Amino acid sequence: MTSIILIVFLISGIIGIKKRSIGVTCGFILTIFLYFVLNDYNLITFVVTVVLGFVASFAGSFAIPWFFSGFKGGKHNTGPSFIGGGSGRGSGGHTGGIIFSDEERKNLKR
Repeated sequence: MTSIILIVFLISGIIGIKKRSIGVTCGFILTIFLYFVLNDYNLITFVVTVVLGFVASFAGSFAIPWFFSGFKGGKHNTGPSFIGGGSGRGSGGHTGGIIFSDEERKNLKR
């Protein structure tokens, strides 16, 4: 039973990286499938396994993407930032413009 729970936790977590609700659903279905493949049917162990499998799939779908949240890519702020020009008392004479990182400054053509 512990191997089923561990497998469900990992698989639902991997699927949950993209979409958590699909990870929970796949983990729940995988729990039932693995129970019938790996164990003899017994009502009490079936109910316990299904409940623990649902908790493991829910936990895996939310815990594993939290650990790997930096690997998603996509809509992160990776480009140059822009600071608007100041006017008025608090501007301090800033003209505004694009702020480049150190790597972007090295790669600029002079």
